[in-house]
Amino acid sequence: MAPGAIAALKQAGKLKSVKVGDFDGSPAAVEAVKAGELQYTVQLVAEFFAKAVQEADQFLKTGKTGAASEKQLFDCVLITKANVSKYTAPFVLSK
Repeated sequence: MAPGAIAALKQAGKLKSVKVGDFDGSPAAVEAVKAGELQYTVQLVAEFFAKAVQEADQFLKTGKTGAASEKQLFDCVLITKANVSKYTAPFVLSK
C-alpha cells in the first residue's frame, strides 16, 4: 500500500509534507527508504516465514510444531535512513 500512497502524494505534490511508513520490508520498500520517499519499513517477513517452514517440517515429521504456544512473538527490525545502508540483500539486514 505504501507505493500507492507515495504515488498519490507525489501526484498531489504533498509527499514532502507527509511521512509514509509501511510494514513490508520488501526490497521495493527498502529502495523507497533509500530514496527518502518512505520514512521506515519493518522487516519481519523473512524471519516469520523461515520459522513457519521449520515448524511445518517439524509437524510433518513428528506431529508437533515444537512451539511452546500457539501464539508466537517475533522481533521486528525497523529499517530507516539511519540503518538502510546495512541492508545487503533482499530481506537481509546486516548487524
